[in-house]
Amino acid sequence: MQLPSGSVRSPQIIAVTNNKGGVGKTTTTLNVAAELAHRGYRTLLIDLDMQANATTGLFKRGAPGGRTVGMGLLGEAAAAELIVKTSLANLSLMPANIHLAKQSEELYRQDGYEQRLKQLLAPVASNYDFVIIDCPPMLGAMTYVALAAATAYLVPCEPEKYSFDGLRLVVNLASGVQAQINPDLKMAGVFFTKYNPKKRSSLHHDIVDAAEHLYPDKVLPNIRADQSLAQAQRVGEPAILYKPDCNGVADYATLTTAILENL
Repeated sequence: MQLPSGSVRSPQIIAVTNNKGGVGKTTTTLNVAAELAHRGYRTLLIDLDMQANATTGLFKRGAPGGRTVGMGLLGEAAAAELIVKTSLANLSLMPANIHLAKQSEELYRQDGYEQRLKQLLAPVASNYDFVIIDCPPMLGAMTYVALAAATAYLVPCEPEKYSFDGLRLVVNLASGVQAQINPDLKMAGVFFTKYNPKKRSSLHHDIVDAAEHLYPDKVLPNIRADQSLAQAQRVGEPAILYKPDCNGVADYATLTTAILENL
């Protein structure tokens, strides 16, 4: 997918999700979104994780303005009122805060809640080439609304059993969403974080092999462990600005290219 900025009429909306935490989901959301923006694509990052780490990964003290995605999902604000610009050109954020957990419970009790994110995005969607959604590490209401709005989903994993189990749960949920309410949803790919090809553990390699067997042509380039990615999040700055020559930025650039090719 080699399209210049401004050429995509309807955005690609990618939900980044796994049922297990600690797999690099938020790190992936931040760095794929930043890489797309760096390449000139108009990119919106939506933080649907109750921990709001994607928000603080771009604004150390939280996003300015005080309006959050939870307010939009509950009909208390329009999308245009929620979106803030970041320090990286072409990258905007629809932020979250700690109140999202309670807002999620309230949202779940409302009729037709699963379409709320899609409806929220509709008035602003044409302003963007890509929308990247950081989902919570659970398959609850926020993940469901993300998949209902998405055109594709991306699954980061660690090469270990529980993370791989989370991948299979996500695929099952996505298949149900595709069958029932979002026929356009597809898998953008699965990839492994903290993968070390030199590691001697047979399980480590067996899980990667299993993914390649179960999801042929969907296993994307792996991401090496790199402390610079975590350091960038702690200071509230995209890694591509914080330390552009680090391994993590290079790996996410390679991953982003593979995602674009898959789409």
